[in-house]
Amino acid sequence: MLKWRLITAAILIPIVIGCLFYLPEEIVKGVIGGVLILGLIEFRDLMQTSKVWSGVTALVILFVYLLCAYSIINISFINMSLLGVIFWIWASGNVLFFNGYDLTGWKTPIGRSLIGAALFLPAFICMAYLISLGPEWLLLPLSLVWAADSGAYFAGRFLGKTLLAPKVSPKKTWEGCLGGLVASALVFVSFYVFCESLHLIKIWHWIIFLPLAVMLSIFGDLFESMLKRLSGLKDSGKLLPGHGGILDRIDGVLAMIPFFTLFIF
Repeated sequence: MLKWRLITAAILIPIVIGCLFYLPEEIVKGVIGGVLILGLIEFRDLMQTSKVWSGVTALVILFVYLLCAYSIINISFINMSLLGVIFWIWASGNVLFFNGYDLTGWKTPIGRSLIGAALFLPAFICMAYLISLGPEWLLLPLSLVWAADSGAYFAGRFLGKTLLAPKVSPKKTWEGCLGGLVASALVFVSFYVFCESLHLIKIWHWIIFLPLAVMLSIFGDLFESMLKRLSGLKDSGKLLPGHGGILDRIDGVLAMIPFFTLFIF
């Protein structure tokens, strides 16, 4: 599994960087929409409702993203990030008090649709906005989340002893959290040295935000783990060898991006 995890990452990272820096902004927004489609396909399995209901939910979410990303309707990105922040405060509370079999609002089809909309739309619309500011403003939060995930994986694998949230995920450890924080800090330093645009925000603001970003990515991971547990699934999909599905790779991004968007403003 580790071998395929590394191979997949080695292939995907250059593709992501190439897309962000060398494709036109409008095309990148389309690529982001493509990732959204893949995530929604996997979310349909997590919903465990009728194919018609889950399909309509996915189409509505995608349609709203396209309208907002291409400015067909004017929705403030700040308001959208605030919606995401509110949702993830709620989601984090559910993770902290998860009893092993229930999630507020998850019992009804309409509740699952609303959770899906709040899960995807704020993050993906904010990503469409961040790319308009410059590729580094989207690559940075993506890199922080991926570094946190990788650092947590390796630190948890070799040093992990103290479980973080055993009712949600039996593998997440506090040692892994620390490893994720260290890895993210190293990535941020690299960005800060080479990207002068990041200097527009005071360094001590970044220092305060960085631990929050790591914790948010972890809560995103834990929330998706909770949905998989409720749905009886091990992985959200099998598209990415060694990683699972698209949702398994972007769960931390979904949680962190709305906070990041709000933070830089």
